[in-house]
Amino acid sequence: MPAQYPNQKTGGFWTTLPGVLTGVAALLTALVAVAGLLHAAGIGILNSGPSPGQTAVSTPSQPSLVGNPAGVLTRGRLAMRGGDFANLETGAVGTATLDSDLNVVGGAGGGQINATNYMAPIDGTADKAACVAALSVRHDVYIPFDQLQVGSSVCLDTHDERVAAFQVVKLPAPGTPQLAIDYTVWR
Repeated sequence: MPAQYPNQKTGGFWTTLPGVLTGVAALLTALVAVAGLLHAAGIGILNSGPSPGQTAVSTPSQPSLVGNPAGVLTRGRLAMRGGDFANLETGAVGTATLDSDLNVVGGAGGGQINATNYMAPIDGTADKAACVAALSVRHDVYIPFDQLQVGSSVCLDTHDERVAAFQVVKLPAPGTPQLAIDYTVWR
């Protein structure tokens, strides 16, 4: 550096503390953006399984993607405990993910099922046409367990904006804390 500028620092902005902090923040932002894009594309680098201390519930009937009637994307049976989230398109149960459709809060003696979008209880057969009609007039975001019984049918709009329905197979009770549902997701 010429002697005529003795007070001028060398290295520029990026060698100062504000410059280093700005660079680190930009790098972290880029990494989070890439992780989000990979997750949205279905490339699993983010944990969508159960957290430590929580286990996924295995289900007697895994979601079926093959051999479904025309118009049915998937169907299956899920067992959920308080704190569980479910994605009906994949049949996954565990911790919250960006594509969760339902979650269970509480259990025997008081609790509810919550929807990411909305639900509508329905009498009779829950087919796609009946669910579309029910969801056009009701937009419940939760249903307390005391308003359900074994055999109750509920339609819902999934996180992926598909029409789905579930039928209650088992409600939480003392000694059996699981809610069990049979579900169908239509294309």
